[in-house]
Amino acid sequence: MNARRPLIVAGNGAIRNRASRALTLLAQEYNIPVACTFMGKGAVSDKKQISLGAVGLGFKDYIIEAFQKADVIISVGYDIAEFDPVNWNANRDKKINHLDFEPAEVYTHYDPSIEIVGDIADGLKRIRKNLLRIQYTKWYSGIRKRIRSSIASYFQESSDMIFNAPDVINAVRAQLPSKGLLISDVGSHKMWIARNFETYVPNGCLISNGLATMGIALLGGIGAKLVNPDRAVVCIMGDGGALMNIQELETAKRLGIGCTFIILNDNNYGLIEWKQQISKGKSFGTKLGNPDFVKLAYSFGINGYKPTNVGHLNEILYQTIGNNELAVIEIPIKTEVNSELTSELNKYFEKKK
Repeated sequence: MNARRPLIVAGNGAIRNRASRALTLLAQEYNIPVACTFMGKGAVSDKKQISLGAVGLGFKDYIIEAFQKADVIISVGYDIAEFDPVNWNANRDKKINHLDFEPAEVYTHYDPSIEIVGDIADGLKRIRKNLLRIQYTKWYSGIRKRIRSSIASYFQESSDMIFNAPDVINAVRAQLPSKGLLISDVGSHKMWIARNFETYVPNGCLISNGLATMGIALLGGIGAKLVNPDRAVVCIMGDGGALMNIQELETAKRLGIGCTFIILNDNNYGLIEWKQQISKGKSFGTKLGNPDFVKLAYSFGINGYKPTNVGHLNEILYQTIGNNELAVIEIPIKTEVNSELTSELNKYFEKKK
């Protein structure tokens, strides 16, 4: 691999335990940064200095700078449906090395020069064994610092503030054990979870991507607890996603599922509005009305909560997660933070031109 600035992009196929361990060893030994797709979160722990977090937002984020500067992209368990290569190889100037269980889906912006088809963990071990003993420079350190600083800027300790999605995500991360599981439904919160939620283990954060099915969080939480009843599981969904199959709370109650379901309520299809605002500068047809989710939870015989501030939310999560309690937490949120993020990023990349 003739490279000065290699970058690994890890997809869904890299979150198996064997593949994750092999990937981490390779990246750490040779000092190669790793960007994960939404569905690849946890392939490398975000505690590692080589981790750049997740890539895949529908607009330029700081992580895309790493792709712009890299001269070789090593794709590991990556499916182009997870994040279209046109977003990181627009000029078709990247040398791509493809490693996956399946052959590459070749097209204009994804044409690997090297393709390895087979067991991912075994392939990574062989690459690590045979790669020239070169430890690459930390060319990505400034980018990682910028990414981490941006994420940290959304951490608020104030207990009397209005909730937004990053606040809730920070609280969940603080209370969820390192090996716990967060399941994200589809909505604007999904973007924030992918971007801001630190993930430390393979399959520590599951996000519906590609077809992006609304309603996956509630059903996914039930399934996760059936597979592993002792694992701490938190599901975050928007009001729109919750109403896709809210009746399955009855199933969770009947089966004795101990899962914390968080409903972020903005009376809106927030992700659609966010995309409309980015595209047209206005939105249409996204508003909706909702039931009282706390009362709805009680009607199923399930404990319902509506925290008044961040401190209260932390107390509720400490209780529900710690006691393996079936609970619904409704949190009214403001969404101005969405446009604030895109404005911040637009200004940054405008200056870079």
